[in-house]
Amino acid sequence: MNKYLAGEIIGVAIGIIGLALLIYETLITPSVGVHVGELPPIGILYGLLFAVGTISAIAIGNMNPDYTRKKGIK
Repeated sequence: MNKYLAGEIIGVAIGIIGLALLIYETLITPSVGVHVGELPPIGILYGLLFAVGTISAIAIGNMNPDYTRKKGIK
């Protein structure tokens, strides 16, 4: 396992945690949907956590030299 694969796994884990928290905030707690059109600040934070984890996993995965060699990218 190289550092790029480890970084990709960590990024995916962060994204999964953010998505799970966002789903929990949406489905379990009554804070979302009380007022239509209002998302509590913590829900926005969970969404950003999911986005950062997903984007970083994709970016770090694409920097992997083994991946770029297989795709023919120089």
